[in-house]
This record gives sequence, structure tokens and C-alpha cells, in this order.
Amino acid sequence: MFEFLRDLAVLTIREPAQAVRQLQALNLPMGARWMALGATVALSVLLAGIASALFPVELPQWLGWTVSEPLMMAASQLIAIIAMAGLASAIGQAFGGYGRFDDALLIVTWIEAVILVLQVAQVAMMLLFPLVASLLSLAALMLFFYLMVTMIKALHGFESTAKVVIGMVLTMLGFVLVLSFIMGMLGIVPPMPQEM
Repeated sequence: MFEFLRDLAVLTIREPAQAVRQLQALNLPMGARWMALGATVALSVLLAGIASALFPVELPQWLGWTVSEPLMMAASQLIAIIAMAGLASAIGQAFGGYGRFDDALLIVTWIEAVILVLQVAQVAMMLLFPLVASLLSLAALMLFFYLMVTMIKALHGFESTAKVVIGMVLTMLGFVLVLSFIMGMLGIVPPMPQEM
């Protein structure tokens, strides 16, 4: 099992489109996809807790409550991943793609799992080489965006990478605006800078 996951992770970075086909070929039942999502989120929250214990960071009060509580962090990540999968499938289909939500959920979950491996390396490097850890953080962000673009493109059978990039950027902007509106309605807003 470990060797299969390792080989799939390598294939994901080298040939994302082939990795999509291999993930689809697994033909996992929906229950297994939800379990994979739950396991990935649980590991992510555990890693965040370890990192927070090793390297405590003072967060603003309006943001701190969302990451200081493990259940709240897990719920936030679950919602974010499900929303990404839903948007990736719905918007892709609206533009002529044929990717389904169940496959989008599996792909986004797998991308999160791959990024999680980099984050483990980042936490380890923070103990020895903080500068390298910062570079790994940037590399993880770039890899996430690259995999999202290439794998969603393969999922829907799109030809144009540029259109997928533009679609993702516009979708993320729209998502941020909606999220900001919801947070404002709930009274969760960052403090405004005070005038001198």
C-alpha cells in the first residue's frame, strides 16, 4: 500500500493527467472517498497541532479561534475541501467539462494529501533549517496551484491550461468575496487599523 501511494505521489508531480486516470481507475465507492477526506483532514489537524506546539505563533483574536480549536480547524478544512471539489466540478461542467463531483472530491483530497507530505518535511526543517522551511512553504503553495490546475484540467478533459487558470482565479476571487460576506454577517471581521 505504501509503495502504491508513493508511486502515485511521484506520478502526480510528474504526470498529473495520468495520476487523475489512475485515481479514477480505482473506482472507489463514495464512502471510501469520504473516509479518505476525513483521514487527510485529521492528519492535517494533527500536524498543525504539532507545529503550533513546537512553534507557537500569536494570531489575531478574530482569526485565532478558527485554528486554535482542533474541531473548528477540522470543520473549516472539511468545508473548504468540499467547496473546492463542488466548485471544480460544477464550474467545469458549466464550461463543457465532464468531471463529476465524486472524482473532483477524490482529486482535491489527494492533492491535499500530497501537500501534507511537504508540510511534514517543512515542520522537520523548521527545527534545523528555518530558511529551507520557508522555501518549502512557498514550494507547497506553488505545487498546490499547479496540481489543482493540471488535475482539474485532466478531470474535465479541457485543452486550454490558460482558461483553467483564469477560471480558477475568478472562482477563488468569487469564493473569497462570498466568504467575506458570510463572515461579515456572522460578525467575524478583522479589526480595522486605527488612525494615528
